Amino acid sequence: MIRGFWPKWWIFLCLPIPTALSIILIIASVQQWPFSTGASEYILANRATVQLVIQLISTLLSLIHSLAICHLVQNGGRIYLAGKESITMAQLRGWGSMVGPSIDLDVPLFYLIAASLFASVSIGSSALWVGAMTPTKSITTIETIMAIPAFSNTSLIMEYPSEANLLGPQVYTSDGLFSYSVGIKYIGALMSSANSATTADGSVRKHSKADNTQFVYIGRSYGTGAAVGIKDHGFGVGAGHHVMGYEYMETGYETVVSCIHNTSTTFSIKEASATWIYPASGFLPDSDTGETSDYFGHSPDAIVAMGVAMGTGKRFLGIAAGSSYHALNATQCAVDFAIPCSVLGDALLSSVAAWNTSNNADETVSEAHATLAGVKNTLIAMADDMLTMYGAAQLMVGNFSQPTTARVAISILKIGKWQDSQDKRLAPSASF
Repeated sequence: MIRGFWPKWWIFLCLPIPTALSIILIIASVQQWPFSTGASEYILANRATVQLVIQLISTLLSLIHSLAICHLVQNGGRIYLAGKESITMAQLRGWGSMVGPSIDLDVPLFYLIAASLFASVSIGSSALWVGAMTPTKSITTIETIMAIPAFSNTSLIMEYPSEANLLGPQVYTSDGLFSYSVGIKYIGALMSSANSATTADGSVRKHSKADNTQFVYIGRSYGTGAAVGIKDHGFGVGAGHHVMGYEYMETGYETVVSCIHNTSTTFSIKEASATWIYPASGFLPDSDTGETSDYFGHSPDAIVAMGVAMGTGKRFLGIAAGSSYHALNATQCAVDFAIPCSVLGDALLSSVAAWNTSNNADETVSEAHATLAGVKNTLIAMADDMLTMYGAAQLMVGNFSQPTTARVAISILKIGKWQDSQDKRLAPSASF
């Protein structure tokens, strides 16, 4: 009895295997079960091997389904044919083609179609299993406490004169350089920001953070977002899980800039005081004793000097430029935050050119107005970035921080993808 039972029914006893696995996969998809960090790292490092194993398992599961259907048709056919008084050889071959691994073309059309449908079940079933079991990338969110910069203690935020070789405190980490000497250590990042301050097509500006986190601001930063990307290590994120975005509340700063051409200004580039050394000096509207600094060059033509009086709150900034940058000369701007002295001619003119391209295509706006608009955008972009840089220094160098609740979007690997993920990339609401 056992000998007759096993050949006839053994395949049906295997059906609980794919059934149980199907239930597990559905639950995993609905609950969005992620792979562990270790499993994610292994899958990412051995994609070909993992996919081969999934393909083999899918083939075996599909084979169980196909054989079960074939045995069901075979057993049902025997019962059906047993009640028939007669049957043709063509019909017999047709039934045989539906329960075997091959298709007999020399059978009636009905049986040929039925056999082809049964064969396609095996192919389609295997593809479904592969799709259901293949690890896919998705995004999930967690709520956590993250540290953001605090400014209750600003004792380290001060001027560190490069001329006296007095650099501010700084640290190097895998996330980048963090320093209180913003105008010196971040000169490259500030120049890049100045160059991209105005987009040529009028679109929303996108620019990278001044660190190694590879996060990008969409629009203005308002001095926020310093903590983004540099505090991921506390979230238990490994190589297989990557932070994609953040959502949290942080106080930002509205940098307001207004610019004019002040032809009566005394702040200008003077005659060389020594070989190739040209002083830029004069008074700004809020200067007490006048501003002065020295610039090095073969001639004053390519020098662009920026002066600002020491103080807090709303300050005036003046630009003195040589003949190569005459459009920038005698520009004065009122800005809420001080900007360090630097040679900014090309960066400023780049912003001016971009503003002309996006806002003055028909050349109805004067060069003076376009220059002031471009300079305004540049100063806003640089001031925003400098505030963020000081925030990063407070957080990483001075260790001045405060906790805030954040929702963090994390890239994960999960089993299959039965439904589209509804999670979106998150970011600080101010500007990220």
